[in-house]
Amino acid sequence: MQIKLTEEQKERLIQNMNRLKEVTNEVKDNAPVTYENMINLTFVEYFFADLFNLQLPKYKDCQHEDTCRSYYLEQRKDEIQD
Repeated sequence: MQIKLTEEQKERLIQNMNRLKEVTNEVKDNAPVTYENMINLTFVEYFFADLFNLQLPKYKDCQHEDTCRSYYLEQRKDEIQD
């Protein structure tokens, strides 16, 4: 699978990989996970959700995302086959 990235997406990928690396290094060094680490992981989550068009299920009878459930891939309309 090969993904074509825009220049902005490439920059965001590098930025988010560095965030992930920083958290991993701190945990490996037995440093406690900080609030800032958790915020950085949230940025990584949103980046990958945006890049791969991942969706969270909505709550029943509501338009809000259910963040306790797993992401799923949303097919693009041109990929959906009857």
